[in-house]
Amino acid sequence: MKFIALAIAGSLISVLSHAQIKKGSLLFGGSLGYTSIKQDSKTAGVTYELKKNEIIVSPSFAMAVADNLFMGADLALNSATDKYTYSGMASPGKIKSSTKGGGIFVRKYWNIVDRFYIFGQGRAGFDAFKRDYATNPPSVPSTYEKGYIVSASIYPGLSFALSKKVHLESTFLNLVTLQYTKRSDYNKQNDQKLNKDRYFDVISSFDNTTSFTIGVKVLLSK
Repeated sequence: MKFIALAIAGSLISVLSHAQIKKGSLLFGGSLGYTSIKQDSKTAGVTYELKKNEIIVSPSFAMAVADNLFMGADLALNSATDKYTYSGMASPGKIKSSTKGGGIFVRKYWNIVDRFYIFGQGRAGFDAFKRDYATNPPSVPSTYEKGYIVSASIYPGLSFALSKKVHLESTFLNLVTLQYTKRSDYNKQNDQKLNKDRYFDVISSFDNTTSFTIGVKVLLSK
């Protein structure tokens, strides 16, 4: 019995030791994200509907500063289309937007069973954006918007080690996001600034939202 207990304990120690991602390991790769949102509401007799689809491409690089703990940086490129509908009044029928930016992040891994990990990630980022409005019926003058966003977010994810060096992962974006936005509207015909705005938001991706990414990471372990 003692021999069996020692063998089991030795096996567990061996598995856990192998599952640790060692300090000094490098992690790099990329992810492709998709977000789908549908919102419906009715206020003062006006029905409002929003449908949003967004694609995100984000390459990243990180280094393990301790076992299972990484610090790194990423780039974020995305393209989105929002479709709005307001009953009984003019509304932007479609908004096309693009964003370019990047950020720094901290990621912590926890091993569940051999090859399977969960992780939590905190990220701070900066993004410059532009949005093109198409109202229904058309408005005069037609406008576009540009500005920037400073944000901080936290979100969880899952990772599966296909091999010692290749991990397949899925993240669930924007569990909680704090963001500061500065934006301005411009006339499309002459690029004249029409107005400007600043505001702060707290965002969570729960209600009527599907938000996830699928990515591949290459791990160069110590």
